[in-house]
Amino acid sequence: EHDLQRHYRESRLGVIGAGTSDIQRNIIAKTMGI
Repeated sequence: EHDLQRHYRESRLGVIGAGTSDIQRNIIAKTMGI
């Protein structure tokens, strides 16, 4: 059940923002000054 719940949550987040992870990575990198 835990794996299913995690998969559901991740897939749902992926549907909401397809390229969100890349955007967040860029924002975090800018914030850290990388």
